[in-house]
Amino acid sequence: MLIELLAKGLISKHKLLLENYKKISMNENQVMIVLLTMQFSDENKKMITPLKLSKFMNISIDTIEVELQDLVDKRLVKIKPKEIDFSQLFLKIVLLIENESLKKGETYFIQTIEKEIGWKFTIPQIEEIKDLLQNSISRQQVLDMLYKHQISDYDTFLKLIGKYSNKIEKSLKFNWLEN
Repeated sequence: MLIELLAKGLISKHKLLLENYKKISMNENQVMIVLLTMQFSDENKKMITPLKLSKFMNISIDTIEVELQDLVDKRLVKIKPKEIDFSQLFLKIVLLIENESLKKGETYFIQTIEKEIGWKFTIPQIEEIKDLLQNSISRQQVLDMLYKHQISDYDTFLKLIGKYSNKIEKSLKFNWLEN
């Protein structure tokens, strides 16, 4: 979803970069190079040189070239004949944000289950539940199960999940002899 918003220009690339550059192992010089390059490219519609960047940043041309090469090596930037392509950089940031959001949602859901049943899961149990949520049962079905049944231990929890997922499979099967 964020990818579409970014593509439509509804998300500020500048803000996105400034808030997340450390998460993708960029340093301050690299951020300034990217921001200045984006700014000058928009204004002049031509590629900015390391010489021009060095005048604005008060660092050497060699340092700028090293920083740019590091961005290329990290596959965040592609240097083309007449432009510098930052699409991979922003794609990586967006995917990182979306993954963080999913993990927070999973953690919150697991905590909700734990609160409802009154005990904590072990780490292997949490991993198994995450796998079940991806492959066998929806979050809503788990919540329905929790509200309808008294669950005393993890084995009971797994058996109920098995029953719910079997009910779904049976209801989705099509009997072509009856129709």
